[in-house]
Amino acid sequence: MGLLDDLKKQAESRQQLPPSHDEALRQHGYFDPVQNALTEVSRYVGELANSLNVVKPNVQRQFYIEGSTRLSGLQQRDYTVRDRRKTFENRDYLTEVSLLFTCQGSENLTFEKDTPRAIENMKEFFWGYSLPFECREIRNERAKVEKAVFTLIARVPASVVLSGNWDTGAFKLTLRNVEVLGNVEHSFKASDITHELLEEIGKLVLAQPNRLRDFGKLDEPMPMTVLPPVDRSEPAYPDAPEDKPAEPGSTPAGTGAGGIVGTLKSFIKR
Repeated sequence: MGLLDDLKKQAESRQQLPPSHDEALRQHGYFDPVQNALTEVSRYVGELANSLNVVKPNVQRQFYIEGSTRLSGLQQRDYTVRDRRKTFENRDYLTEVSLLFTCQGSENLTFEKDTPRAIENMKEFFWGYSLPFECREIRNERAKVEKAVFTLIARVPASVVLSGNWDTGAFKLTLRNVEVLGNVEHSFKASDITHELLEEIGKLVLAQPNRLRDFGKLDEPMPMTVLPPVDRSEPAYPDAPEDKPAEPGSTPAGTGAGGIVGTLKSFIKR
């Protein structure tokens, strides 16, 4: 067997071998940047949640149910971080990081609906937004539902979810029941997931002025056709204050020991 034949035989045998673990993962073109970005998201959100649970800042929320009916006096609390992972050859890799919290109040909201269609729409509305409620149906002498008394529990589950796609490098930020009821979504690239962006998300969680809408792309929410008319427009983010020149030797906002997490940690140490 000649030299060339020997080399060809070796090449063929190597081509038949299964790809190594790292090579297989890198067949997903954006595996590395997505993992790096999600690792930073997990670290930041974890520190944010831990700090918020200790400092317990007074973050108030209110939500419109239908028309001018409003569930108000809710305070954010109980911050939790969760993630989703994909298992590959007995090892887990991040695909999604979530910050979960609750908007809790002391006064439930009670109102009536007096037609079968309105009653069912109201139930679908609450189910669609994961809102806890009680429904007491009042029936007539023929045992048909005549009206229903709804009690909306003053507890709204909320979440901030960042997910990444290994194949496209696309990131999706989903805000559920944060500033408005329902989902508001933003699209990003892996390269957009920076400390600066995470700081703007942190400001949004704290109901502070932020520039989140200046990053990525705001996706138009899909309407839930079974629900009564609600405001599904782009959330009205407060205008951020104008930047002021930094003092000599100062640390820029959102970097180093500063930023949202750094400020919260400073309260913990006091």
